[in-house]
Amino acid sequence: IDLFKEQAEQQPEAIALIFEEEEMTYKELDERSNQLARYLMDQGVKTEDLIGVCLERSFEMITALLGILKAGAAYVPIDANYPQERISTILKDAGINVLLTKEAYSKNLRDAKANLIELDSQWSKISEFKKEAFNYPGSPNHLAYVIYTSGSTGKPKGVCISHQALANQISWFKEQFAVNAEDRILNKTPYTFDASVWEIFVPLISGSILVLAPRDILLNLQLLTKTIQECQISRLQLVPALLGKLLKENEFSECSSLKMLFCGGDILSPDLVQQVKEAGDIPLINLYGPTETTIQASFHQIEIEDRSCIPIGRAVSNTQLYIINKQVEAQPVGVPGELYIGGTQLARGYLNRPDLTAEKFIDNPFGEGRLYKTGDLARWLPDGNIEFLGRID
Repeated sequence: IDLFKEQAEQQPEAIALIFEEEEMTYKELDERSNQLARYLMDQGVKTEDLIGVCLERSFEMITALLGILKAGAAYVPIDANYPQERISTILKDAGINVLLTKEAYSKNLRDAKANLIELDSQWSKISEFKKEAFNYPGSPNHLAYVIYTSGSTGKPKGVCISHQALANQISWFKEQFAVNAEDRILNKTPYTFDASVWEIFVPLISGSILVLAPRDILLNLQLLTKTIQECQISRLQLVPALLGKLLKENEFSECSSLKMLFCGGDILSPDLVQQVKEAGDIPLINLYGPTETTIQASFHQIEIEDRSCIPIGRAVSNTQLYIINKQVEAQPVGVPGELYIGGTQLARGYLNRPDLTAEKFIDNPFGEGRLYKTGDLARWLPDGNIEFLGRID
């Protein structure tokens, strides 16, 4: 929150957000989120409270996330298109008492035992609160967000991430990749996935422009290309499958504004890397990280590759990577084992799941703190990078 506040003070009239034909300055976004934060605190919201957000990409969504964080609470993103059963499960599990939404979505949330705050129809009341900045009422250890996993391997789990973990991640990203006020970054990942977190917050702490993608952009390659071109997107994140489709349809060559491309969420193949180089030779970074370790835990900037695989690289700032066998011993170079992750970016654990938290987050046998057991198979390469080998199960 302080990192965003700093940018708003340094360049208040600079554009912070673009969505379709509209723009919002850093000053406007800062003031609107200040008003919302004060309104939430007036409604009784306190530090560590979990506040639901059921919105689609919009200025209201970004205002909601910032307003919640400024109030000292944590946001819980809920897709407005989720089945009713999943929405109800998340609301109940997280104990949501306050839910930010819009009038159009309220009819599907009437069963929620929460105070529904419609950011469109109720904004006149919210706008009565002061716009001026105020000090964050929480601490670095307080929660910033809780994102629920897909539940593909069982019951969805709420992963609890602190301000300290989030600040470490986005500060590392900004410095590592020299993100600055000249950049335009596209948020196209749904905010219910943690890959969206860097897309949203890195530009806002860097003085960059955050461009919010149209809703159906992931279903329409031409719309994605058009958005990149017209909005002059300089840094973009794609899962390998979507990158492959862009290359296959020759859409990628039209994206001349791109200065850096990030891949994550799946295995990046050497063939795909070669296709990127042939299409434009844009710097390509392979990202790896479970939700439980705050977005990215490792990265590899691809240069000249003559490998049969693309590594997931080395640890990000204040993060430790270990490859361990079943006897909880460190594996030597070249020998597969389970990848464990430690450091500042570890989640607090799973919401309301103390047994599972204790199972997956263990005391670090090699030093201080805890380690997260990823369930991923990996091995050290001779050059100090890590090769991802798949899931242990």
